[in-house]
Order: sequence, then structure tokens, then C-alpha cells
Amino acid sequence: MSDTFDLILAAYPTLDLARLDFEAVVRFIEDKQVRTDGDTYKQTSTTPIPTGDVTVKMRFDADEPTPGSGGTGTLWANDE
Repeated sequence: MSDTFDLILAAYPTLDLARLDFEAVVRFIEDKQVRTDGDTYKQTSTTPIPTGDVTVKMRFDADEPTPGSGGTGTLWANDE
């Protein structure tokens, strides 16, 4: 098994929109049609990420309260 994996994160104004988009992304992944036309970022863990069922959580702290201002993203795997 690889030590790296791809993680797609996105923010949505409603849960319904997120679910619709998630279902579409799953279909793209199944059809091997995933591409990006936006910025991509790499985040490296300082500890091993668990295998199997893992709950991933992300927090983004914006530098300014305006879109595109930048900020800091923090990822957790199983609350660690």
C-alpha cells in the first residue's frame, strides 16, 4: 500500500449541495475522470496516518474575512 493518498476538500454553503457534488465526484472517481483546474496543495503528516476506516476533519483559519485571502488549513485523522 502507498504511503500517500489524494484527499479532495471543498466548502459548501449547504449540506444538500455538498451531497450532490460528493455523489458526482464519486462517479468521476469510479470512472477515473478526476481532474483539477484550480490550485492544489500538499500537506504532509508528521505521524503515520491510520489505515482502514478513518474520520478526516479539516479546519481552515482565514487570514482575513475575505474570499481568497489565504490562511492555514489543519487536518485531523481520527481526532489526532
